[in-house]
Amino acid sequence: MIVALSVLAISVGILASIILSLYVQDRRSRHYSPPDDMVWLSENIQEVCHNGLVRLKDVRTGKYTTPKLKYIYHDDESSDSLLVFRDKNDKRGYINTRTGRIVIPAQYEHAWNFSEGLAAVYQDGYVSFLNTAGEPAFPQHFPVNYTSCMAFVFHDGTCSMCSPEGQWGLIDMNGNWVLAPQYREIDRPYHGYRRFSDGKLYGLLNSQGKVVLPMQYDNIKRADDQNGFLLQREGIGQQVDFSLQVIRPFVHDGIHMLEYIDKYPSEISEDYAVVMSLEPQFFRYDVGYGSGVIDHNGNVIIPAKYYMVRLVNDHLFEVEVTPGGEHLLFDTNGNRVD
Repeated sequence: MIVALSVLAISVGILASIILSLYVQDRRSRHYSPPDDMVWLSENIQEVCHNGLVRLKDVRTGKYTTPKLKYIYHDDESSDSLLVFRDKNDKRGYINTRTGRIVIPAQYEHAWNFSEGLAAVYQDGYVSFLNTAGEPAFPQHFPVNYTSCMAFVFHDGTCSMCSPEGQWGLIDMNGNWVLAPQYREIDRPYHGYRRFSDGKLYGLLNSQGKVVLPMQYDNIKRADDQNGFLLQREGIGQQVDFSLQVIRPFVHDGIHMLEYIDKYPSEISEDYAVVMSLEPQFFRYDVGYGSGVIDHNGNVIIPAKYYMVRLVNDHLFEVEVTPGGEHLLFDTNGNRVD
């Protein structure tokens, strides 16, 4: 009898433990939902996104290393381990992606990721720079009328910097001007070159801020094959390599056959108009936002700097200078016809 009671007591205890375990799991499941997304920031640190907020988690301990944050700003161009975060009060600070810890508390209106050991922060109308310890990298700070499109990041030892009047130049890693602010824009470098502009024409600077291509191009952009730049000037495009040597003297964004209506047969509606296109002699070509004309041998008849071109007949082209603007006539030698 005693043995039977003991077995019964043990069975009841096991059953109670199972019931309690199931109850606890049910309670947990009612209050837990899986993360919306997880991103690895380093070997041991995950960024866990849930309900529009993010936290960092150390997978070795299974514990979160930060409070809930609004955002962490990733930057594929930077290899630095410190990244900008934004807290619930929209203040910026920095986290270490290897430890998952906040190393510079949130206190800045805006901030940019570290590059080459320095990072720019914006506070009370001034841009200044920090080292990785969160200390001022140099005493200079720069009054700036900040807009969201501005980026202050060091590349190849220089950083683009703006004056209060909106002119751009370059500073070195000691905060000194190596190129006085004088341009409308200076881009991030690409293969050691920075595009710069006065708002109308473009040129190229090298990493030391020296002009290597004068500001005389309608546009300069990266080549589609990632080998150099496309230069556009007066409706003519060409490609140069990274030593700035011409490798393609004629580059366009598209070619389209030009044709014109020859006549309307009296017995047929206008929808069936005869179109002269059996042996095309001329083609429209596009460079950027402009259009021009080349012949079937690829010779430029009219540079691609007009809004619209069309073939009037075998001897004349009509161009529209700007949308809804002046219309001009040119002959097949590219001469203007009054």
